Amino acid sequence: VTGNPDLKPESSDTFTVGGVFTAGGFTGSIDYYNIKIKDTIFSPDVNEIIASCYGYNDINSGLSTTSPYCAGIARSGNNITGIYLPASLGGDPATGYFQAINQGSVKTSGIDVQLGYRLPTEFVSESSAISFNLAVNYLIDFKNVGLGGLKTDYAGTASYFGAGLGTSFPRWKGNLNVNWKLDDNLSFDTRMRYIHKMVNRAERQFPGETFTGPGTAVYFDFGLEANVEQFTFRLGLNNAFDKQPQTYAPNVQSGTDPSLYDVIGRRAYVSARLRF
Repeated sequence: VTGNPDLKPESSDTFTVGGVFTAGGFTGSIDYYNIKIKDTIFSPDVNEIIASCYGYNDINSGLSTTSPYCAGIARSGNNITGIYLPASLGGDPATGYFQAINQGSVKTSGIDVQLGYRLPTEFVSESSAISFNLAVNYLIDFKNVGLGGLKTDYAGTASYFGAGLGTSFPRWKGNLNVNWKLDDNLSFDTRMRYIHKMVNRAERQFPGETFTGPGTAVYFDFGLEANVEQFTFRLGLNNAFDKQPQTYAPNVQSGTDPSLYDVIGRRAYVSARLRF
């Protein structure tokens, strides 16, 4: 893998539209976003080169050995000894090494929804109330046009090793926060984190093949906070029910995606703040 001094800047177009509303004690917002990135800087994906040589994704369906993708597969007898980037696909003809190049595009769109509600609980104290806040994202698409025009929609897929951290894209993600303010000095809060199940992104790259994908994950966090004069004390418990990370294969690292799922397990913490 080498650098590329001939890279050009990426460019993008973004369109968003949304609204805010209040009704019957509820407050909320809904937003639609659509983002397109052109001249995307990518390093070539070895899996895409192999898949495109062997007729996946309607590329080289005739299995021609003269395909530029097949030209990037170095062999010794019947064994693959290496993958390189041919000049016809943007590679450096002098080296054949992989370089980051301006190839294809990325397009993503989705909907963000936020709802809030405050319920007075004056039977506890005059200032007591329960506050609810729900934030949900629905991913409509995450389309990638890769090397040689290979088009893949990764929405609803879990990533694997080599694609990088932060490249799993669940259709649904949500956080529900509930805070119960008992009085001016004491409050209890909980958070529920939701990540929808996904298929393996390899299924999108290699149609007809079977891989495992992660199931739905739900995490619960709890906290108790107290104010005593200039001090604020907090006691918390994250992943309270010790939900284990979702496993699948092929995966990002250690059988899962540590950039998305909780790999630590249940843990508690205490903190204190002083205001002066």
